[in-house]
Amino acid sequence: MSFKSNQYTNAVKFKDSLHDNEEKEYIVIIKGKPYRHFFKKTQLNLWDNIREDTLNYFSEKKICWHTNEVENNMETTPEGNMFSSQISCINHLFILRKKQDYASTILKNIDKRIVSAEIVRDNYGNDGYIEFESRGTKENNNPLKEKEHGILNGKKWKRQRGSFSTSIDAVMVGKKDDGKNILVLIEWKYTESYTPGEIIITSNSKEYNELLKNDENPIIKIDNLDDLYYDPIYQLMRQTLWGWKIKKEFNCDEYIHLHIIPKGNLKIQEITSPNLKSRGKNMSDVWKNLLKEPFRYRVFSPEELLSPLKDKQDIKIFFDYLETRYLEK
Repeated sequence: MSFKSNQYTNAVKFKDSLHDNEEKEYIVIIKGKPYRHFFKKTQLNLWDNIREDTLNYFSEKKICWHTNEVENNMETTPEGNMFSSQISCINHLFILRKKQDYASTILKNIDKRIVSAEIVRDNYGNDGYIEFESRGTKENNNPLKEKEHGILNGKKWKRQRGSFSTSIDAVMVGKKDDGKNILVLIEWKYTESYTPGEIIITSNSKEYNELLKNDENPIIKIDNLDDLYYDPIYQLMRQTLWGWKIKKEFNCDEYIHLHIIPKGNLKIQEITSPNLKSRGKNMSDVWKNLLKEPFRYRVFSPEELLSPLKDKQDIKIFFDYLETRYLEK
């Protein structure tokens, strides 16, 4: 059974365990096929212990929830898709936002130089040890000089936090043993996979290419920049450039880039860029080989990332939820 099929079975079982008859009967039709891994009451997609705080946080910070289609460009409620990587990221990491002890434990496991988690300071009024869908520290700053609005599928869009923007799923700041700070970028994946050979066409390629031609950028020079325009390499490229350009705004002297991928999701590790297949055995290997400093990119599974917290006495209910909702069987 594939990872996605496994997770579908687990999602439906979890949904049915809520004993809500309306949800049990709720089916979404996609391309003529019925699927049950969706919540009609979309808030149920969030762990109940963080639900209210998460909804308030997204509303107060004017962060968009992800959806599968471009509609009004400002979704105010979470999507009902149980395969949402944004929802998975929130369910796993929101617990860190106000807990310095938890956040410090995670960061120390990521990099042994880190001695404590610091509040992520910016002009959005953020006040947590982790922040989600970050665009940077300044409301109107766009370090990659991306276009601020446009048309997609005949509908207008505007670049904003969590929508149509190079952002990162989550950011943290750690204080190192030398007294300086390091910016931690977290890109969260769940059931995603990508089509080999499907190049990304974007109106921002000129801006990205100008940065890629800069001798100081963190990515090695390659003969054909188009080879980078295949997801997930394309996404990693944009986020790496973003971290390189924006770290000083967070009062950091360096950054590291975490890619959180479930161990069972082998599809996402397929090399989709035809001309990069000789650079590594899988996607993560290829990306490391494209970086001037490969140690700045690190891959963890959700379990590996959070495992240090299991020693905390007051967190069992949290891991019980994760194991019931997301357990790989």
